[in-house]
Amino acid sequence: PMASGREDGFYIPHSWEDEDVERTALIHRASEEAEEAERHERQLDAMWTTQMEEGERRRRVQERIDAEEQVRRERRESLVLVKRMEEEERGRRLGEKEEEEVGERITRAREYCEVVVAEERERQ
Repeated sequence: PMASGREDGFYIPHSWEDEDVERTALIHRASEEAEEAERHERQLDAMWTTQMEEGERRRRVQERIDAEEQVRRERRESLVLVKRMEEEERGRRLGEKEEEEVGERITRAREYCEVVVAEERERQ
């Protein structure tokens, strides 16, 4: 027997045989849609995994950049500290040298005074 057509594209079966064909077609279509949904889900999983891996790579790169910047900052701070210490040492040495020179002048002045005092005593 013939099946009557419907506006939605389906047909109304007139026999059990036609119902089996329709049921088989529906099962086949549902199976294809399920496979398509699984493929789409795998694609989304792959995209998500790729994005996570890219995010992890970016995070590691940023950590490396931050670590390198920290090392540069510490080196600059160390150089500044070393220069300051060198300047302080130079200043200390200059101070010691000046003290030494002042001490020598005082010693020479004392010796001169002693000579002058000795000469003055000799004259008296």
